Amino acid sequence: MTGPVMDPALETPPCEPPGDDRSPVHTGAAAGDVSLEGTERHFLGRFEHARELILIVEPGGTLVFANAAWRAALGYELHEIADLSLFDVTHRADHAVCQAWLTRPESDLFPSETRIIFRSRAGDHVPLEGLTNTRMGDPQRVFLKVEFRDVSREWRTETALHESAELFHLLTSHTPLGVFRTDPDGRLTYTSIRWRQIAGLTHVEQPRGVWWQIVHPGDREPVLAQWRNALRQSHEFSAEFRIHAGSAVERWCRLRMSLSTGPDGVARGGIGTTEDITESREAALALRRAHDDLEERVRARTSELESANHELAEFAYVVSHDLKAPLRGVSLLSEWLAQDYADRLGPEGVALFHKLRHRVQEMHSLVDGVLSYMRIGRAVAEPETGVPIGPLVEGILQSLACPDGIRFEVPPSLPVVRGLPTQLRQVFQNLLDNAVKFLGQPSGTVTIGARRLEEEWEFSVRDSGRGIDPRHHARIFQIFQRLHPNPDVPGTGIGLALVKRIIELRGGRITVDSQEGSGATFRFVWPDEPRGPSPAA
Repeated sequence: MTGPVMDPALETPPCEPPGDDRSPVHTGAAAGDVSLEGTERHFLGRFEHARELILIVEPGGTLVFANAAWRAALGYELHEIADLSLFDVTHRADHAVCQAWLTRPESDLFPSETRIIFRSRAGDHVPLEGLTNTRMGDPQRVFLKVEFRDVSREWRTETALHESAELFHLLTSHTPLGVFRTDPDGRLTYTSIRWRQIAGLTHVEQPRGVWWQIVHPGDREPVLAQWRNALRQSHEFSAEFRIHAGSAVERWCRLRMSLSTGPDGVARGGIGTTEDITESREAALALRRAHDDLEERVRARTSELESANHELAEFAYVVSHDLKAPLRGVSLLSEWLAQDYADRLGPEGVALFHKLRHRVQEMHSLVDGVLSYMRIGRAVAEPETGVPIGPLVEGILQSLACPDGIRFEVPPSLPVVRGLPTQLRQVFQNLLDNAVKFLGQPSGTVTIGARRLEEEWEFSVRDSGRGIDPRHHARIFQIFQRLHPNPDVPGTGIGLALVKRIIELRGGRITVDSQEGSGATFRFVWPDEPRGPSPAA
């Protein structure tokens, strides 16, 4: 039997010879009953230690030889090769490729650089790429030899890149933003479907022009100026502009782009997003128009309010001068008549004149109360000062005409608060006066309290009087409301309304805690700084 016909290219071994002919090759039935003579063993021994992954198979696919590099890449031991065929160690999807290679005639060998996915002994996929392939032997004994290189690293890289590309495409296809990529010159290299919808280029599969082709000609010059400035300074680019999409309706876009640079600092390209802001821009314009309209209405209402305040000031002047003057005249006339005609009027007539004077005085007090109520919050702003509450309360108590049986409990030290002295005096004056008037008996106790809260003081005025039915708690703070219209109890029904207005215009609040027969406690909060009217004001 003649020896196999070797390819001349194999006469120069791919590596240094092993030094003897005892090569790790198999013979006999394990090799398809094909015996290898000494010369063949000599060459196979040289293949065994080659750096390339070398595989020799029969035309039927039985493995005849696999060198050490191939076995190491696939994880097989030498003795395991004898039981395998090419189809046992390759992926099912590549079986057709392998079959085509095995059955091609010698003159039409399978092309090199064909990638085949092999299955390792552990079941992993190992991609190998063919370098050269050769038919060996004489017509009676033909073998097919192929040299591979392991391309696992390239395959993993390509797979990762492919998966990244698929993920990028998936994300850009489902985001409401249009995504695009450009080269350093601004030419488009990728556009998502949403980008093409925004740009009005859905009829173009992948536009390849410059990205600013979507900018309206009227906006293009300033946008390009911003773009060139971003390129020079290598910072993120952002712009809003009208879209040049041939639409009759004006549409607006917001574009943002990040520029990538290489180690040399030279721009490599950019990736950006586009967002159709037509609706949000229209909403902003509508909001601005509404704001302008509101401001115009506020100006009109302010003018009307100023006019009304002016009329109110004039009315207050009339009330203060033209109404109070006749009241003083009536009071004086009644006093003169009672003195000059006392003998003719008799005791009953004199008593009636005294009642008349009393009613005139009540009317005078009522006018003063109304004027005070109207002036709250409308007077020219005065600078606030620190008001010592202790001396203020002491002065008020000394001015009160109280029966000897009424006792006042005042803390040894009361705080100094910021505010207008006249307003704080009105608050404490009315609360203490009410407490004394409505004790309902010649003896009793009025207690004043103060405690510090966060950025405010809480004061209280508590009396041991007859109390107030909870049904009337809200009513007592309304102007002209009196729970006890007793002519023997002085009052105009304005005091508590005045107190409430002063406190709430500063941003504080006042409440009452009382039950019939158990006294009443008025509490009010005085902020350190004005906060504007409280919600209840």
